[in-house]
Amino acid sequence: MSHRGLSPTQGQSGARTGPEPAFDIPACYVDGYEAARAVDPEMAERYIRYTTLGDPLADQAVEQLANVVAPQRIHATIAKTVDRYYDPPKDTPEALRELIASSAVLPDWFDRDLAMKATRASYATRTWSSGPSSEAPSWRASPH
Repeated sequence: MSHRGLSPTQGQSGARTGPEPAFDIPACYVDGYEAARAVDPEMAERYIRYTTLGDPLADQAVEQLANVVAPQRIHATIAKTVDRYYDPPKDTPEALRELIASSAVLPDWFDRDLAMKATRASYATRTWSSGPSSEAPSWRASPH
């Protein structure tokens, strides 16, 4: 089940004329979307739009992985490919090779200083939980 998001429409004069259904909201997002929309309608709409966009190359990589790798080996296969993106293992599915290679190139808009600030904020607020080694954080949601 999904819910239709509302977006202002423009009349012939270009003026906003009122809400009109513009996109589907997954059922599990409806309550959060409504609460966020009450605070910041534009941000709430952008969030839903971007979280429901597809990624054809990633979708293809997942499909290829599912066809050739046992479910319990998928994370290890991805990790091996990420660790050796410049020379991936021979059995790596082609779409995963392409996805990892394209992800290894920083886009022009990437801001290293901003990314470092975000990393420091993440460590300061402990939004990750420590794994087996205190030096290697596990990027799962922290129960704190």
